Amino acid sequence: MDAASKLMEYMSNWNVLVLEEVYAGLITGHSKAGQLAQAEQVLEIMKSTQNSIGTNVYTSLLLAYAERGLLDKISEVMW
Repeated sequence: MDAASKLMEYMSNWNVLVLEEVYAGLITGHSKAGQLAQAEQVLEIMKSTQNSIGTNVYTSLLLAYAERGLLDKISEVMW
């Protein structure tokens, strides 16, 4: 997953369009690899590129929190 995140960051630096589905996939991949902090970092990278954050990204992040029973994190995202 680290290589995928580095590639996404490289693409962002070169102004290559990174679709929401790519961000959502990275969040899901990091989550499944047990890398929740990196999944959250993907969201921060997305915010820094001024991309609009859609339902795919939020759903991926919320599922990652739900799978770990992090209800407080779900509340933070939802409200």
